[in-house]
Amino acid sequence: MKKLLFALFAVGAFVLNAADTGLLKFAPAKYEVLVLADVPILLAHPDAQKQLADPGMVTQLAALKEVGLDIAALKSILVFYAEDQVGVAVRLESAAKFRSELDKSITAGNGTQIAARQVNGRRIYRLTQRKRGEELDMVFVADDVIVAAEPEALEKYFTTSLVPADAAAKIAIPNVALWGMWRDLDPKPASDKDDIGLLTVMTTVNFSGAEGHDLDLAAVGVFRDAKAAARMGMMVPGWLSMGVGMVFGDDPQTGEELIKALKVETKENTLRLAMHLPESLLRRISAAAESAAKDALSSGKDSSGKDPSAPAGTK
Repeated sequence: MKKLLFALFAVGAFVLNAADTGLLKFAPAKYEVLVLADVPILLAHPDAQKQLADPGMVTQLAALKEVGLDIAALKSILVFYAEDQVGVAVRLESAAKFRSELDKSITAGNGTQIAARQVNGRRIYRLTQRKRGEELDMVFVADDVIVAAEPEALEKYFTTSLVPADAAAKIAIPNVALWGMWRDLDPKPASDKDDIGLLTVMTTVNFSGAEGHDLDLAAVGVFRDAKAAARMGMMVPGWLSMGVGMVFGDDPQTGEELIKALKVETKENTLRLAMHLPESLLRRISAAAESAAKDALSSGKDSSGKDPSAPAGTK
C-alpha cells in the first residue's frame, strides 16, 4: 500500500501554511526520518490545483476518495520512517464523518475494500487494494488523528514508544510550509574514514513573494565536530557548481544565478544552508528538469522509437 502512503505525502508536499507540529507526538521515538506538512490552504492555491489535477495524482488519490476520504478533510500530515517501516499520521477536519464511513465496510468500484475489526481492544480498519494485492491498516490514535501503515508496520507502532513531549517541542518548527528531519541512529566512530560525520539534518521549505510563487529553502546540519562541518561547508558549493555546469551548460546565466543563491554558514559543528529561488528562476529550473526527463525517456528507445523494455504490442 506504499502508493497510498505516497499519495498522502504528495498532498502535503504542496502546502502553503504552517506545519501542525502537534502531530509530532504521534511519531515513534526511534524515528530516522520525519516529514511534516499542513494542508488546508492547498485547495485554494492555483499551483496546488494544477498538481492535484495531474492524471497521476488523480489516480493516486482515487482509492482514498472511493472509501469516503476526501482531501478536503485532511488538515495536516506527518510521514515517519522508523525501523525500516513507513507510517503516516493524519489530522482530519471531519473525523467523525470519516469514522462513520469506515464502519460501513465499503467496497469501491476499483476493487478497493475497507473493513473494520476489533484487535486487542482497538478498532482497526484494513484497506485492501485487491488488484494490486496491497493492504493498509488504519487506527484512530486520537479523536481527530488517524495513523496509517502497512499491517506489519502498524503492529510495531502499537508497541513502540513515541516522541516525548519535550523532544517534540525542541524539534518543532512552526510557520513553514514543509519541514523534514533525518538523524543517524547508529553513528560511525570518528576513526571511520568513509563517514562524513553528519549526525542529523533538518530542512524547511517555505513559499514567499507576492503570490507565494517564490521558494525559500533552508537546511541545518549537525556534525560530529567543527572540522567535519567546515569540510562539508566547502564541499557543498563545489557539488552545486559541478551539477549546475552539467545541467545548465547552455544557459550560464541561470547557472550563475543558482550558484549565487546558495548561502553557506558554518559555526562550530553546525552547517547552515539557505537558498531563495524567485519564480523566474524556478521556471527555468523546471524547464531544464523537464527537458532532461524527456531526453532520458528518448534515450531509452531504439532507432524505431519503441521502448525496448515495453511489453510486446506497445509503443
